[in-house]
Amino acid sequence: MLFPGAVFSVIIGVIAGQMTARNGHRFVFYIGYLLIGAALLLFAGMTDKSIWYISGSLAIIYTGMSFVQTSLTETVTRTLPASQIGAGMGFYGLAVGVSGAVGTATVSSLLNVKALAAPSSLLLNKQTLIFTATCFSSFLFYH
Repeated sequence: MLFPGAVFSVIIGVIAGQMTARNGHRFVFYIGYLLIGAALLLFAGMTDKSIWYISGSLAIIYTGMSFVQTSLTETVTRTLPASQIGAGMGFYGLAVGVSGAVGTATVSSLLNVKALAAPSSLLLNKQTLIFTATCFSSFLFYH
């Protein structure tokens, strides 16, 4: 499921880049974050459904991530002076890599927490709602 999502995000990334050039980076960022939040809410309600429902919500998440990453890249290049854009983009790449590793470790440790012990679909719903709340709260930091 990850490979089709990666291919999908490349295609959507081109569209997100065009939208960023046309409408500005903030507009595209907000659309991306809303897509991610909506997809997480959908995912929380569909953990016991067909794989096609879950795949659809993951496609929406990949779409939102493409929008967010495109707009954040534009934010870095617009915010920094020309002499510091290379270092800023390097730091942005480092932050994306580290956050992916830390996020994966956090999710795997949450899956092993005994306090969240419940039937698997209910457990996934609780964790997905936690991730959704984190998504919406981190949205406030961008503005």
